[in-house]
Amino acid sequence: MAIADGQRATAAGKKPTIASRVASICAMIDEHIATETPMSASRVAAVYSMIADVADAVAEARNKIGRRRRKSYPGITRRYEYEELRSLGDGSTADVTKARHHATGHTVALKTIREDCCSGAGYILREACFMAACHGHPALLRLHGLARDPDTGVYSLVMECLGPSLHHVLRDRMARTGRPFPEANVRLIMRQLLSGAEELHKNLIIHRDIKLKNILVAVDGAVKIGDYGSALSIAGQNADDDYWAAGTRKYRAPEMLLEKPGYDTLVDMWSLGCVMAELLTGEALFKARCDSDQLYMIYDVFGVPGKREWKPYESSFVADKVPVWRREQAQQRRRGQWNGNRLRELFPEELLSMEGFEVLKGLLACNPSKRLAAAAALKLPWFADK
Repeated sequence: MAIADGQRATAAGKKPTIASRVASICAMIDEHIATETPMSASRVAAVYSMIADVADAVAEARNKIGRRRRKSYPGITRRYEYEELRSLGDGSTADVTKARHHATGHTVALKTIREDCCSGAGYILREACFMAACHGHPALLRLHGLARDPDTGVYSLVMECLGPSLHHVLRDRMARTGRPFPEANVRLIMRQLLSGAEELHKNLIIHRDIKLKNILVAVDGAVKIGDYGSALSIAGQNADDDYWAAGTRKYRAPEMLLEKPGYDTLVDMWSLGCVMAELLTGEALFKARCDSDQLYMIYDVFGVPGKREWKPYESSFVADKVPVWRREQAQQRRRGQWNGNRLRELFPEELLSMEGFEVLKGLLACNPSKRLAAAAALKLPWFADK
């Protein structure tokens, strides 16, 4: 097995960063997944031990102490130590179940990759690694450990169990009141989500599937980003085919829709802009049936990219359509039917203040080089203590 970046750093006497350690572990996991062979229990335990060490390092740095008295994660527990209570949801590749630990009485969520979907242990470990890298952050779902079913050999993530998703809360609010969240509530939610994104991005992790259904709401109203099944570490060397259009179409950034190799953490910022817009209106900002139509809807609001800006995408699947869209928009402009960026028309000042719009506009910049990073967004006046 190749020596990964984190191991090289250790060999050279340098302390590897959390980002490099995560990239190293993910590379090992991906290397095994590529063999299409089951991962042995001893191999899973060895990789999990490395993941637990990452969580301990994060907790140590976060608490600013030199030594941890307690491990962040216990050893791999057995699935029958938990009493399954009810299903919390079935995704495209995984099932999530609410459960109670028999000995402690603690309520947890168990996430299990379905055996017919992929190499379960490998994908469970990848997700655990991303969660360990941000262990203890208040806006990111917390991992408690791993559990194994001794009868089937299937592994599950053991996670904190929160309330409903933000999607459910918004739908319930719309059904009861007919109104989405007011700006003050959206500001509180976005501050937390941007803080979580900042932590992920600091460790060179792209979530790639931030959406209302993957944001969970606690009893006290706090929100946390969950589901790291599509996440990607960009601290190491990634192949071009790692940069596929992950996640959910209506939250994908333009460069992700175009499957541009080398897209970065800024795709998450676009997703957060879409989340913010949905919280303010109660509806998805862009919702099309295919990627081509999704791009058309985006460009209809923000304008079709000019020739210079479009150059990196000249070989994309919509390369023949963009000149047509550009001509159509030019004709609309001459007729006075289109006057440039229409985002403010969709979010007038009675819906979103000037300071709030500065955040939304920055998150929803089509050109990623002009898009706000999480840390920069949090410094804007909208988030100043009121």
